[in-house]
Amino acid sequence: MQAKRLTWPILVLWGAFVLSGFAALAVRESSPGAGAQPPKAEAARGKCRLLVFIHPECPCSRSTLAELDRLLSAAPTRPITEVYVYAPHTESRGWAMGSLYKQAVAIRFTEVRLDPDGDIAKRYKVQTSGQTVLYSPKGVLLFSGGITASRAHEGDNDGRDAILAFLAGTGSNVTSTPVYGCSFGFTNNGR
Repeated sequence: MQAKRLTWPILVLWGAFVLSGFAALAVRESSPGAGAQPPKAEAARGKCRLLVFIHPECPCSRSTLAELDRLLSAAPTRPITEVYVYAPHTESRGWAMGSLYKQAVAIRFTEVRLDPDGDIAKRYKVQTSGQTVLYSPKGVLLFSGGITASRAHEGDNDGRDAILAFLAGTGSNVTSTPVYGCSFGFTNNGR
């Protein structure tokens, strides 16, 4: 009899625990990472320049790279496209050159580079994997943000649409979007 009286409270507590876990996952999926504050201008390149920053162990970044591939396939003009893969000195080169690196290398017309200790990411004040930055041919910052609508989500999104509009020369009112990805784990203290 005593066991039956304890069963219901335990089941209620267990159910509350499970529901709170699902709620925490939902909040995480819809919560963006810290956005970058890249320089407003850089040296002119004569073409648009698109930079994407990836942490090699961020599962959300698979979607960013898939969206980058779609974006470049649909782009009316081809930007200079560079993907920087975080490569801390505390890890082996192979750690940084895993599946995300290979996925990035497979994207046509894209230069993929290792970013030792995140030095390039730090220069652009990037903190979250998936951060994408677009500069005009004259070196003016046009867009900074993410190209997915949520963590690990592929499909229509404001970031990709804005970049395509800038590449088409029509411009966009959207110049930043949230970035959904994993933190690089370093702070940008003005470097």
